[in-house]
Amino acid sequence: MKLYDIEVWREAAQFIVARRHEYKNLFKGTRGKQVLADLANFCRAHESTFETDPRAHALLEGRREVYLRIRDHIELSEEDHIKKVIGEKPNVAQ
Repeated sequence: MKLYDIEVWREAAQFIVARRHEYKNLFKGTRGKQVLADLANFCRAHESTFETDPRAHALLEGRREVYLRIRDHIELSEEDHIKKVIGEKPNVAQ
């Protein structure tokens, strides 16, 4: 692994941490939780998105994907979120 690759990973991780902070601030408190609950309902976060019409199914899956992204920013640990988005930290040893 090149030092350049490690620096790119660190920069990406810092960006993710900062973005997570913004999501957490946005959805904290009573109002944030109410909005998140509404989004979960609208996006079918906790139920099947299956529809026989492929376009309707794609629409519902897209909604759910957005909700899951928001949830990941808020609920995953910082380490797990970074791993999910950019993978494990590169190994410095050659």
